[in-house]
Amino acid sequence: MSMSNMIDESMSRWSQAARASEDIDFVKDAEPETLSVNPVGDFSSRTPQSKYDIQPWSTGAVFALPTEYQTILDLLGQQVESSPTRLALYDGQTSWTFAQLNEQVNTLAANILRAGVRRGDVVGVALPRTGIAVIALLAVMKCGAVYLPVDPDYPQERIEAILEQACPRGVLIDEYPPCGLQQAIQHVTTPLWRLETLLCAGEAFPSDYPSPQREDTAYIIFTSGSTGKPKGVLNHHGALLNLALSHRQTIFERTLSQLKQTRDCPVVRAAHTTSFSFDASWEQILWMIHGHTLYLYSNEQRRDAFELSRLVEQDHIDALDLSPSLFYQMLEAGLMTMSHVPTLVLVGSEAIPHKLWQKVSEYPALIVENFYGPTEYTVDAVSASFKVDDTPVIGRPIANTRTYVLDETLTPVPTGCVGELYLAGAGMAQGYLNQPGMTAERFVADPFVAGDVMYRTGDLVRWSEKGQLAFIGRCDDQVKIRGYRIELGEVENALSVQPGVAQAVVVAPPFAGTHRLIGFCVLTPDYARQLSGEHLAAAVAQVLPDYMVPSVIEILDEMPINASGKIDRKALAAMPLSVTRRLGRAPQTDIERLLCQEAQSLFGVSGISAEDDFFSLGGDSISAMALVNRIRQQGYLLKVKDIFVEKTLEKIALQIDHHQHAGVPHVDDSAAPILMSDDVRAQFTAEYGEIHDIIPTLPVQNGLLSHARTSGQQSNYNALTKMQFVGDMDVQRLQQALDCVVLRHPQLLARFDVHILDQAVQVLPQITASAAKQGNRLWPLEICSLNELPSEAQDAALASIESREVLRPFDMDDTRQPLLYAVLVHHHDNQHTLFLSEHHLVIDGWSMPILLRDLLQAYVQTAGLATPQSPERYASVIRQLASRDKSVARQTWSQALAGAQPTLIYQGESPSAQVRDASFQLSPLMTQKLMALCQHNGLTVNSLMQGVWGMILRDISGCEDVVFGSPVSGRLCDIEGIESYVGLFTNTVPVRMRLQPNRSLIEQLKDVQSEQVHLCEHDMLGLDEIEQLTGEACWFDTMLSVDNYPNYDHWFSIDYHGMRLTAMENRGYTHLPLTVFVTPGECLDVLIAYRSTRYSPQRLARRFEQLLEQIIEQPMMALKHYTLAADFAVPTESPNMGGDNHAVSVDASHFVQATMPTSVN
Repeated sequence: MSMSNMIDESMSRWSQAARASEDIDFVKDAEPETLSVNPVGDFSSRTPQSKYDIQPWSTGAVFALPTEYQTILDLLGQQVESSPTRLALYDGQTSWTFAQLNEQVNTLAANILRAGVRRGDVVGVALPRTGIAVIALLAVMKCGAVYLPVDPDYPQERIEAILEQACPRGVLIDEYPPCGLQQAIQHVTTPLWRLETLLCAGEAFPSDYPSPQREDTAYIIFTSGSTGKPKGVLNHHGALLNLALSHRQTIFERTLSQLKQTRDCPVVRAAHTTSFSFDASWEQILWMIHGHTLYLYSNEQRRDAFELSRLVEQDHIDALDLSPSLFYQMLEAGLMTMSHVPTLVLVGSEAIPHKLWQKVSEYPALIVENFYGPTEYTVDAVSASFKVDDTPVIGRPIANTRTYVLDETLTPVPTGCVGELYLAGAGMAQGYLNQPGMTAERFVADPFVAGDVMYRTGDLVRWSEKGQLAFIGRCDDQVKIRGYRIELGEVENALSVQPGVAQAVVVAPPFAGTHRLIGFCVLTPDYARQLSGEHLAAAVAQVLPDYMVPSVIEILDEMPINASGKIDRKALAAMPLSVTRRLGRAPQTDIERLLCQEAQSLFGVSGISAEDDFFSLGGDSISAMALVNRIRQQGYLLKVKDIFVEKTLEKIALQIDHHQHAGVPHVDDSAAPILMSDDVRAQFTAEYGEIHDIIPTLPVQNGLLSHARTSGQQSNYNALTKMQFVGDMDVQRLQQALDCVVLRHPQLLARFDVHILDQAVQVLPQITASAAKQGNRLWPLEICSLNELPSEAQDAALASIESREVLRPFDMDDTRQPLLYAVLVHHHDNQHTLFLSEHHLVIDGWSMPILLRDLLQAYVQTAGLATPQSPERYASVIRQLASRDKSVARQTWSQALAGAQPTLIYQGESPSAQVRDASFQLSPLMTQKLMALCQHNGLTVNSLMQGVWGMILRDISGCEDVVFGSPVSGRLCDIEGIESYVGLFTNTVPVRMRLQPNRSLIEQLKDVQSEQVHLCEHDMLGLDEIEQLTGEACWFDTMLSVDNYPNYDHWFSIDYHGMRLTAMENRGYTHLPLTVFVTPGECLDVLIAYRSTRYSPQRLARRFEQLLEQIIEQPMMALKHYTLAADFAVPTESPNMGGDNHAVSVDASHFVQATMPTSVN
């Protein structure tokens, strides 16, 4: 199979991306008044020219590659001419001089051509680890073919996956291939060429055969893919040549200079210890390419630290290339105490442990270089001597290489700040084999060099003050636990610097919808019996927040190693754990045993005791719901509130016992189906078509229907999701996926009637899968393409479509049209934006991740989604919610609001239809302190934010007793499986804050949080019912919302049949003059969306930030001591919207539009 088409497509995408980079507008630098008039216009003439502070050390040495060299084969040819009798290659059985090596390469290349191979064809090499494997790869390249290494010891399934994707012209094998290789080749019907036959003397290699050129593909390396299938990386000859010449002028030259002090005209003996299936295998071959001798060691030898150390002494090895773990083992095995020691060790493939970095300092004569580079940048991109810094760094770029450390907006971060590493230059790969979508996502336009491309590594780094790059961790090693973003590399570093720790690895295996930190450590011999996992956990707890301390730390004799010589993290994650935390009392009662058993299954930890704290085990609100459901399935009653209040399993068990004896809660008679005559049902059928069921509406739905009646039937109180993709979009597959989601959640097609009966009801239509297959689209999808327009016009049109979809009206009187709509826009060649609109009558924020998960899953799966949810079950859930006894709730809310007065700071004002925002972001350090403060005091972030907003309302209103709104999930009830249903269950309730000036906010919030947990049990009353109950027309005109939805960051790493999800944004609405949205994360974000400027929103944002910082630094200070700016609570001169504020949208239906957060807390 020829690579030319693939390369042409990849390069075309690069050039398109590069041209797009020239049109990037940095809106953040523009003055607000330039943006408010035409938010989708051409900014190029109005934005100031962007300037970047790129560190001078971010670019490697620049030199032109000599014109006489096109590939590394030209370098090898020089050695054949100048030193034909010098030993080139030795594999323990056979040796080859450079002349003999050249002869064998030519013979094999000639016979490969005779087999029908042509330039650009892929040729697989599946040979044992001998010198012939090196000869084969050189022969394939000499033919102008593409070298594809296939490890013959790989499992059959992986070999099949590689061959199916690469479609090689043929595969070179030896006489006795392993069983797995034989079976794999039989399944994919690839031609086999036995090496013994091709090495027989035949025709000479044609002297006029054209040599490969720099731009030709040299080899394909398959690496692990996020979808579970390996992905092939295409690397070209020019990149490999650049690496060879860069090494010759730097690290090779330094090594030779040192050897010349003890030898005349030294020839380096380089040991090859890396699998040919990994790009690092080129590292030592380059020594041979430059005229030195390559010693190739077997699989058994290269994996044994003691045997390899012995061979270094026996064969007088000068240069090694090792993984950090193997290097450390060899040092422990006495590598540097032998009669012959190496001069150079190249280290790479994984992060360097702190202990190894320190240990190398004991050998000042040893040259050790840390090389970093992804396969997508041809082996190496940056390097650092172990002597340049006291702590591990990866260094500076190699020759003809540029490095950028950028934030999410592709802006360089300051020295010392963490950003993602991007690479550009001569080592750039050509993309991914048959993966244009993934290629376009990872190889992006370079905004600093017009027309060029850079590779997004996914690695987090920072520049040190010494101008050295330090590796922090992977972007995909960034996990969320209990709502906190955690870099595994940071936890590993904290463990690795502890006395006695030789190696440390931290994994975060999934459990209960989130993750749990597990640490693994190998100890130095002198500490082997002194340290336990518990000791280490206590030590790192002194330097890390508690949410970053591993729940379990295992002590191992050695780390498991995979085929590439790297630490096998998958094996660690699957390893059974021994409990090293403090052992408590064993469960004694049946309920305690059940609870511990379910918690053990939920968290994947053995030996859980009755005294364990649910949250110390890694629990959060989501896993609490999961535990409640598990316990209910066993016939017991447990409430989420009990877990939050009692915390330990033994106390939670007492609550289960209490509920068991308390009897079944009372259910109203209204739990039964809505009674109606046949004539009335016939009216529904005539109006809505074939009906499956008619069920009650919930209180919040009644409120929305009431608003729709007063504001007209064109209602746009919608949820809007914007999803951006890059790659090959299959429109038919998308339509099928949308319909599949509706079939799984048929309640999405519900209509709402307020006329036929004396009450509002939901009408669930009768739908079948056959209806969708017959072409009846269940979820309407509109398709439009902007690709014929110029790039700037595409941007403007896309923005216009988005503005239209934000305000999409649904006709509440059209009984046959669903309250769903989708628009797919094709633009900028291979980019696609999908807008999903759903009226809030059928969906809430909690439902969105469920819906989107099912949509993406249905797109990936050709067979659709399994186990659709039963309409009967959904109807049962709604009837149970609607029929709950409200008498206790009415009493509870009456007591909660007794004596309170509404807090209406915008009373008497008609809010503008235009929505604007003001925002701020806490620094990572302050956010970390805030999280630690909450954790230490047993508070949620939501409680703290409510307290701060309560203080602000107190300052504005002059009242110590204030009220504002807050959304609740509506799912913290005792109805089995409610958390998995799509629908509108969310409710908005009043939050009352009675602030005492002589007490600290933290002290008061503990009481407020307990009261809120209690009130959440009584969320069956809608806001209008609470207002009627208390005799108030309106309790509040501001609201605070802290996100608490499940995390779905992993969706961005999935391959959707050649397409990638690159961005996603959800939008929500309120009808209030001011709403505060808080998004927890690495940096806490606060956004104030407002339709009135009676009180300056900018001042409100500043006050919010100041209060947060004061509370973080002085949490126990009494409220009366907080300072207040003189003009903070003074109304502005005019309540109208000033022209100096940035407008973000216009919404004629008087609903606030704002970006809703999507992360977990």
